[in-house]
This record gives sequence, C-alpha cells and structure tokens, in this order.
Amino acid sequence: MTRDCRYVIELRLVEQHLLRNGITTVIQDRSRVGDHCTSWMGSSDDTKNIRYKVYNKFVQILESAEVRKSLGSKMEGLVADDDERFMARLLRHKDHGMSRLELTFYGCTLLSLDEYQAHLDHARALLSTCPVYDYSYEEMWKERANYIESMVAVHIPAKKVIAYCHWWNSVTCKKYGYMWKNVGSKLVPLLLANYSFNDRPIHYIKVKTDDAGEVEIISEKVYERESGCTAMTLVAGKTKSMFPSRDTCEGFVYEFSEVGIVEHKNISIGWPEKKHSKKSRPLAVLVEKPTSDSHEGYVRWMKKPHSTLFTADYNILVPGTEYTVVAAGLADFRGDRSILNALGMAGCGGLPSTYPMSEPKIPKKLNACLNAILVEEWGFLDNPWPLYPTTRKFHRSELKPINNMHHMKEEVIGKIGAIGVFFFLTTLWNKVYFPGPYKAVEKGIALLYYNRY
Repeated sequence: MTRDCRYVIELRLVEQHLLRNGITTVIQDRSRVGDHCTSWMGSSDDTKNIRYKVYNKFVQILESAEVRKSLGSKMEGLVADDDERFMARLLRHKDHGMSRLELTFYGCTLLSLDEYQAHLDHARALLSTCPVYDYSYEEMWKERANYIESMVAVHIPAKKVIAYCHWWNSVTCKKYGYMWKNVGSKLVPLLLANYSFNDRPIHYIKVKTDDAGEVEIISEKVYERESGCTAMTLVAGKTKSMFPSRDTCEGFVYEFSEVGIVEHKNISIGWPEKKHSKKSRPLAVLVEKPTSDSHEGYVRWMKKPHSTLFTADYNILVPGTEYTVVAAGLADFRGDRSILNALGMAGCGGLPSTYPMSEPKIPKKLNACLNAILVEEWGFLDNPWPLYPTTRKFHRSELKPINNMHHMKEEVIGKIGAIGVFFFLTTLWNKVYFPGPYKAVEKGIALLYYNRY
C-alpha cells in the first residue's frame, strides 16, 4: 500500500522522530536505498510483519530507477506516466516536493480492506508530527544538475550493445541511464550526440568480453558538443526507445520543465516535438577532445573536498591490495595540507570510498601486534566457504527456500552486522547439522533471526 504526501523527508530527522516515539526497528540499509529513504519494521504483535518505508518520490525517480538493477531510466514517468491520478498528484506537489509512504505486508494471512487502511492511517498519524522540508522539484533538480560534469557510454561492438550513464548515486552505486541491444556501429555516433550534455565531455569506451565474462578495453575517446551548443539532451523514451518524441507517445505528454526539470547551466533535458529516427540529423555536433584534457585516467579533481569525509590511509588500506584513484583534491587534514584521494576498491564493484594518502604513523611494534591480531582473530575472513557435514537423507522432500528469507537477512544484518553473520555461518554453523528440507545457509540465518533478541 502506498500514499503520496506533500513535502519531503530527511533521513536523520525521520530516524530521530521514530526513536522519540519508541520505534527502534529502523532498518540500516543506507547503502541500498540512499539518503532519501527510511525503512522500519513494525514492533507490535500485529505489525511485526509489516515493513514501513517513506522516501522522496522525485529523487527516487532520478536516482533509483530500478530496484534490482544498477542501471536504469524512469524519467519518462515524470512526463508521460499512464497513471493519470499519479500525474495529477505529481503536478499538485511540484512546488513543495512529494514523499511516498509505502507499507509492505509479509506473510500468508490476508487482512480485510479496513485493516489494511487502518495500518496505513496509523503510519500517517505517526509521521504527521515529523519535521519535513518544503522543497520544490525544480530546486531538487538544480541540486542534481550542479554535480553533472561528464557522462560515459560503453559500447560492446561484438555484441551490438551500448549503455550510457548520465549520473550516479555514490551511496547506492545506482546509475541513471539505459542499455540497448542490436545497436550497430554506424548508429553509435548519433546516440552519443543526442544523449550527451552541452559543455561537458562524454567518455566513449569500446570494450570486448570473453566467454568467462572478463572485460577488456579496446579504445577510449572523449567527445564534447561544439562550443556554444544549447541543444537538448535526450533521455530514454516511454517505451525505452532510442528516439523518443512527444508526438509518438500515447496520451498526454508534459514538458520536462513543467515538472521541475528546467534548463540549468546549459543542461536541458527533453524530447523533440516531432518524430525522429536513426536517419534524422543529430541534435548536436560532437568534437573529439584530447584525453589529456579530462584528467588522464578519468581522475576527477575535487575543487572543495571536505576533510571530514576522509579517513587516514593507515586505518583502512590493506598492503598488497590494488586500489583505483577516481578523484583527488587538496585540503587541510588534521593540521596538514594533504592530497585527498577517493578510491574505488578492487573487487568491491567500484563502490567508492574516500581516504587521504599519507605516511603511516603507527609505531612498528604496535603495527606488528595489530597484524598478529588480524591473522589470529580475523583470519576467517579470508577462509573459503566451508563444506557442511555430509549426512544421509531420511526424507523425500526436495530442498526449498525458507519463506520470508529476504526479510530475515535484512533483519539479521541490521542487528548483528555482516562480519558477525559471516563468522557464524563459516566458522560455527558448519560444525553442526540440523535436518530439514531447507538450504543449510538459510537454516543458519533463520536460527540467528529467531534468536536475535
């Protein structure tokens, strides 16, 4: 069940409000949902199977297009959604912002419509005294657009696949863009021209993949629209078409500017009025730029880095581990002028973390003791996944998943933490055997779930 409301929430204020009202079941999933969404589980007997979520609907469309995918596009929902009632609410709240309250009911028991409505009304009453912000779509869009400095397109010629990314969320790693298949090489220049930004480079990367899924870069080029260009930038169409236009959409289509996506710093998102195709002229002319003009290696220069977001390298970096610098800048860190680097850790899906590069200051003896503790007490982190005891099967049932396992995993991670769960499953749980037609790992998680308090 969902309910759209005027004004926008802020994660910290919502969590404080919930604590003041005795709710301690807030789900710590910021890395999955970002800074504009808060979730919690019901705490009473009749609500313990209800997951409550409140989030900024406009920002969710801009930054979290797909739930289970890292790349997605849903801006068409702002101007051409088939749900007329949703479009009416969206426009009604455009000057103040809109939050969505969402209730998810787990379990196999169906309630009456009145009971569902009562739970929704209770959640609305709970949040009615929570501080909120009066913030228009236009203001939120401009804050987003201020951070757009470039974009990227990745092309796999052998598979005829191309994907573009306009921006991304550094907390959730969600990327706003889209991927198309069956795209020939002759069509690529037209797509690059139509989907690029004015006054900002587009990094065009050709890659190839082998049977094992390994990716190898073939070539990298940087293009930019010609100086003085004021043309619009396309986003994928209502049916994710490469050549969207207003007159080819069924039903009424609003201008992007009518929902706050206005021209800002020469960034103008839109769709052409008339139908166009792969035979049409490009919306802009691209000029190839020397790669040295864009900070070789795509290292972004941070003009005003905040030192409070950084941690000393000796507290986090692991000797022998490969890191990639994705951004750098200068700032005062603990009284010294330091080079602050944002690193993307190899093997972590490119999730960026920010740490300064400086000389280690830990005494050698203390450092040796720390290394000994890591080897002796934390060595399990490097152990392979264990094999569970081999047992005879005395039942005919096939292995099946445990119901509500997704919720159990989130709850256990929130209560115990990832390392604690990993230690239990790899070091303790594999020493015993509990019969039953369920997967061994899921049985271990279920045991932690029902003993989490």
